[in-house]
Amino acid sequence: MCSTTLGSRMSPVADWLDAGPLRTLLLLRAVPNRIAWPAKRASEGQFTTAERGEGEGCILFVSSLGLLQSEARHKLTAAG
Repeated sequence: MCSTTLGSRMSPVADWLDAGPLRTLLLLRAVPNRIAWPAKRASEGQFTTAERGEGEGCILFVSSLGLLQSEARHKLTAAG
């Protein structure tokens, strides 16, 4: 699935929020330590099955957050 398709699926979520929650959404940041460890463990070939699931969850979270933030920026810019 391409990012444009994913972005279009996030658009209704951003449309549901008004300016205040959209601005708050832009302030959210993924926790760097929780994201860095899966990359290190994966590159070392040391993932357990449980860690793989958690690592994939981290990647999904960061990707979803980025798409929602992109939609939030778009909506806030369009609103002026």
